Amino acid sequence: MLGGLKLDCKVLVWLGGDVTQYVAVNYAMPQTSGQGSTFTSVAYLVEVFDVKKAVVIVPETLFEKDHCRLYRLLLEAKSGYNNRRLCVWVKGGKCNDVTIEDKLVHKLIMRGFDCYVVPHPGLASPLSVTDHGDYVEVRRGNARRYPDYGFNLVFDSIYRILAMYAGQVKGGRSSICIDVTHGTNLLVSATLLAASLIPIVYDVDVKVYAAPMMTRPEGDVEVSVLELSDAVNAVKEVIAGALAWSKVDERLMNIGYYESIGSRLGRKYRDVYGDVRSVLASGVKLLWSLRSGQIPAAIDYVKMLRGKIETVKRKLKKILSEELPLDEQSHQDVWKEHCGEPPWATVASACTVLMDKLLRE
Repeated sequence: MLGGLKLDCKVLVWLGGDVTQYVAVNYAMPQTSGQGSTFTSVAYLVEVFDVKKAVVIVPETLFEKDHCRLYRLLLEAKSGYNNRRLCVWVKGGKCNDVTIEDKLVHKLIMRGFDCYVVPHPGLASPLSVTDHGDYVEVRRGNARRYPDYGFNLVFDSIYRILAMYAGQVKGGRSSICIDVTHGTNLLVSATLLAASLIPIVYDVDVKVYAAPMMTRPEGDVEVSVLELSDAVNAVKEVIAGALAWSKVDERLMNIGYYESIGSRLGRKYRDVYGDVRSVLASGVKLLWSLRSGQIPAAIDYVKMLRGKIETVKRKLKKILSEELPLDEQSHQDVWKEHCGEPPWATVASACTVLMDKLLRE
């Protein structure tokens, strides 16, 4: 049974997977007083945490179409919500009923959650789902090769989703919590990297959790949910410390790195990247004027940058929505145009947020 003091977590993000293969697990956390039986770890964590917003990230490789609608549908059928059943076809022409009555998943469905589909390269057999009303039928589709987007596009996508919600977490002990238990190896890697960067850019607390299972648990075996935050935070602190020692004052604004990324992009992004580079160059001058005591010059730079930064933020938001859309659908035709690109979206977004923060401070 679950009970006791709930841990603070304003936003809970999890990596969605193929729930048809999940089995009931007795999850537990060292910080809590009870365990919960459910086939997906996030349903347990929603009960453990004081969650205001739940968000799932679904790889485009999971379904053939309608990813977010079908993910919700599978949760309903798998858990027996509204007396639905889930039937999965296996070799030999048999459809197995894999429904598991799951009250915790029912509560997750009733509270609702946001959903985003992200690009995912590689070879996969997406699920084909048919809704018959009282039961849902699932077949494993033919293996297909997805575009070779490269890791950077996956990383950019995960970072942008986390950044959307980081802006909603301000002050106090509120956190963004991330459950990577059911993610693919690629999504987990991208999420851990993004989770290391978000606290630096947005000054929010990010906690990462996982319930490691190398085999199917049997009987009443308890599976502990581990917190990975210390390791993620260590990466952040080491990076911050290294920068603090190696680059002082205005040298923290590494325009050279930004220019190297911009030089690898085409004309389509030249306008936005030119504006961001101009803002960064002015930011360097602002930091120099502050360090050298040139207060009148610093005031002028602040006034100039306040107008520029808002323009850059608007342009960046527009081009990201057009070139790298993230919502409840797969945008493979658009995403595959960005195969092999550097992580420009993350770099540009982080630069503008950090500069905006500098101006406010």
